[in-house]
Amino acid sequence: MREIKFRAWDKTDKIMVQVMEMCFHQWWLQVSLDDSEENYKGYGERHSFSNQETDRFVLMQYTGLKDKNGKEIYEGDFLDCGGFNRVVEFHPSCFFGVYGDDWVELYSHNYMDSEVVGNIHENPELLTKSKTSAL
Repeated sequence: MREIKFRAWDKTDKIMVQVMEMCFHQWWLQVSLDDSEENYKGYGERHSFSNQETDRFVLMQYTGLKDKNGKEIYEGDFLDCGGFNRVVEFHPSCFFGVYGDDWVELYSHNYMDSEVVGNIHENPELLTKSKTSAL
């Protein structure tokens, strides 16, 4: 069974955090710097989860897939696919690897040969490479 989980980019602290628990009804998250209870931080603020500039967190869903090194692949990750980067995006019903105007369904692409090399928040410079590199 596929595991449904999220990580989040904390726009205030400029760090990636693991989402431990969320409540969409009351709009709060409990996050951690890792999976341990020791670093557990709770937030009771309202969040819209719609990636607006006023939100504190940008949620990224786990695809259920791992790269060639066993690293989990999330939305917003850059996958090195033989010398060029694809950005992992979710569109209704499916995760895609996006490279310019080229969209490849992640489940049909041989993601097992790909490697997570960063993400759009911690490594924005890779976004340029993903749009301009040749296939």
